[in-house]
Amino acid sequence: MKTLILGDTGRLGSAFKEYLRVNKKKYFIIKRKKNLLKEFKDILKKKPNLIINCIAETNVDLCNQNLSLALKTNTELVKNFINIMIKLKYKKKFIHISTDQIYNSEDSRIKNKENNIKLSNNYSISKYLGELEAKKYKNTIIVRTNFFGKSLTSRPSYSDYIIRKLNFGKINVPSNVYFNPIHINELVEKIILLSKKTNKGIFNIGSSSFISKYQFVKRIAKLYNLNVKNVVSFKSCYLINKRPLGTIMNLEKLQKTLKDKTSNINNSILRLKK
Repeated sequence: MKTLILGDTGRLGSAFKEYLRVNKKKYFIIKRKKNLLKEFKDILKKKPNLIINCIAETNVDLCNQNLSLALKTNTELVKNFINIMIKLKYKKKFIHISTDQIYNSEDSRIKNKENNIKLSNNYSISKYLGELEAKKYKNTIIVRTNFFGKSLTSRPSYSDYIIRKLNFGKINVPSNVYFNPIHINELVEKIILLSKKTNKGIFNIGSSSFISKYQFVKRIAKLYNLNVKNVVSFKSCYLINKRPLGTIMNLEKLQKTLKDKTSNINNSILRLKK
């Protein structure tokens, strides 16, 4: 079995590459970034068994400032991939990585099912439109998620950022934003398992329990023996921060499909030290 990883130099793409390397699985990557679509077409002719699209513009502030830039990467590029796959009559599975920011429940502690769509900013708009393009290919699995864990690239993950900030001083964190992120290594494991269980569908993948971002950062501070007093809480305001408050994902569909439990948030955080 050979897997094509799109976005192999990113945080999630690098984690997939490492997982496949450790498990002695073969994979393709795009080497000529300037000729991305041409090389994608060439590799597709070699008939990889699975394609995982990790390419995305995830800088939310940048996306909110520049919708056209967000659409270029998060929507139009997906459209191009899908068009090529359909034209070449590719029939294997395509996994597209989306985001939990597709959700924005009014009650920030509600667990959002896959149909509870509420777009809140340019980032979520561009990612949702990318989902719609991905769904045009019949064997697409869309994964909505939020992850953390040590980055294998120069770009830090959310947990890397937290640790760096606390090593040098204070960090301001919203106390009214709730989410259920998953450790990056468990996310990779769940996605690979999901690819073996189904051909298509939209799935939330996160921790089995949720937490506020403020408590999340405090847990990481304690884990690394950093000064908890440097974790400063504030109330996030959508009009100012342009961030959804309630992105907790309901995992019932995932658990029913995999017949497998995900870690709770406490165990996911502890995995940072493993």
